[in-house]
Amino acid sequence: MTPADTKPLVTTPLVTTPPVAKPLVTTRATASQALMKPIEVLQVRESVVTCDGGGGRLGHPKVYLHMQGPLGTEARQVICPYCSRLYVLTGNPVAEGH
Repeated sequence: MTPADTKPLVTTPLVTTPPVAKPLVTTRATASQALMKPIEVLQVRESVVTCDGGGGRLGHPKVYLHMQGPLGTEARQVICPYCSRLYVLTGNPVAEGH
């Protein structure tokens, strides 16, 4: 065989992609939320509160936060996942409805 008769060998590198982790769905505070101190503590009398972060256009999308613990148990506080405001239920909650 002559060098002209041989063809260069073409190899492609083996590419592996890491597995994608599935997001955890939980009603409890995540580890980072548990370590964060709330920016602001607000006392409320309703078990469902809304939060838009305040500040008008500098806030975040409006979210409805339900004070509900694991398996539907009653909770006395809830943290906004966007701005870390802590809403604390004080006294007897006002009846929900119109």
